[in-house]
Amino acid sequence: MTTARLISPVTYADFAPYLLSNTPALLPPSATEDWPAYKLWFNQDRTVNYNYLRAQYGQLNVQAVDCGSWEAEQREFGDVLDDWERGVGEGVYVKEWEECVGDLLERSAGWNWATFWSMIRLALQSLDPERSPAQSGGWPTTPASARPQIAFIMSQVTPLFEGFHLRVENERKWTRGLGEVLNDVKVELEKLKAGKL
Repeated sequence: MTTARLISPVTYADFAPYLLSNTPALLPPSATEDWPAYKLWFNQDRTVNYNYLRAQYGQLNVQAVDCGSWEAEQREFGDVLDDWERGVGEGVYVKEWEECVGDLLERSAGWNWATFWSMIRLALQSLDPERSPAQSGGWPTTPASARPQIAFIMSQVTPLFEGFHLRVENERKWTRGLGEVLNDVKVELEKLKAGKL
């Protein structure tokens, strides 16, 4: 099986059959050259920036799939890059390595969107005296007089929550655990809106 090379302009309808069948397809540079990753991962002459990729992601373990035999193996991404740079392994596809990048960012930065929204969830849950971390001995209860009013919390968190769902990066679909956390935040916001807290 050969890997399809899509030509410009590429629409979602063009790409969807490959996406849905989990079949590799190469997008033309014109379809991706405005992406921030493209500007980092490629040089101005459109050659791969192996040095950047190796420095940032070389130590990650990835699933490398041989598109000829469809055999997969776990490898360090730096080893795959070495093969590609030497012109070996042109048919090797690195499957779903964005999860590995997300893990690396979480470890190096100390947080990610799932952590941020988990903190928001905890703050919203702590408004309920029965579920407050103070109930489990986590920390002392903050008196209601010292907390922001519910209307203020709603005015701050609701637009942030709604705006996050509009982000083109769509992190909620690929960041592990984020969808569940966002669903919990939505439930907490609905409780606040209904006056149940």
